[in-house]
Amino acid sequence: TLTLDATVSIGENGIVSDSLETLTLSGDVETIAAKAILCPSLKKVTINGDLVGCATSAFGHRGDDTLPDTVVVNNCFSADVYDMFEEFLDYVGEVTFTDTVKQIVFKKYVEPAEIFTEDVYQYYINEKGEAVIYKYTGKHKGPVHLFVPETLGGAPVTVIGRRAFEDLESDFEFIYLPDTVTRIENNAFAGSKKISTIRISPNLESIGHRAFCGAEGLWAVGPYNSFDDTEGGDLILSDAITYIPTEAFKDCPYITQIQANGVIAVLDGAFRQSRGNNRYFSETFSEDFYWVGDGA
Repeated sequence: TLTLDATVSIGENGIVSDSLETLTLSGDVETIAAKAILCPSLKKVTINGDLVGCATSAFGHRGDDTLPDTVVVNNCFSADVYDMFEEFLDYVGEVTFTDTVKQIVFKKYVEPAEIFTEDVYQYYINEKGEAVIYKYTGKHKGPVHLFVPETLGGAPVTVIGRRAFEDLESDFEFIYLPDTVTRIENNAFAGSKKISTIRISPNLESIGHRAFCGAEGLWAVGPYNSFDDTEGGDLILSDAITYIPTEAFKDCPYITQIQANGVIAVLDGAFRQSRGNNRYFSETFSEDFYWVGDGA
């Protein structure tokens, strides 16, 4: 176990150990360099202070055995936090955000033991017996309407998995998600520039980091019949969603009208535009709203 209480900068090969299992950074962390923390036995890292900057491969590279099982980040919601994992994205961030608790728990992503195929969907069954869409494999020309099924393999579809619809080149006029879907994970629709409208479930409970980042053609997102298709610009979320995560709608220039009555926090870069386009927003958030991150 190693605990560092002072403000630190950790350079390349700054912490190297074959026996270290727990690392706690209680002081502010000014920088963590690439390949700074290389400990094959590392199970848990806790960051309690402010994290100013972090390289994209702080714990090593994709496939390295130096990646910790869990990283807990308290009281810091900078987009830099996610940069620690940007190279490999083999972590799933679970966010707790209230007026008393601000925490992200990153857990190492475990590849599904078995992946099934039905029609144009690859999926797996999670520990709850629910279907998680692993990858959409369909290809087509021209704008189409895609209706994601309510069940796959007889199990309800509850999760749009990480990267499931990422970087699609096909043209979608509409994508309809079934009411069974309660979670959209990290980068689920990121980089798919030809999706116009996504009909989400009114039962949606969480949206992942960069879920729609770079979906430049996205015209509207909301439950079925919740907005006027002819005007666009709408983002309508269920009251169960309490925060909009980092860079969730980054580079989605058409989204300008936000109705999210349950949201109390908009995290770093949630609606940032890389090309610096000025946009005028109309938004409705929770009466308890109190947090706007940097560049949100």
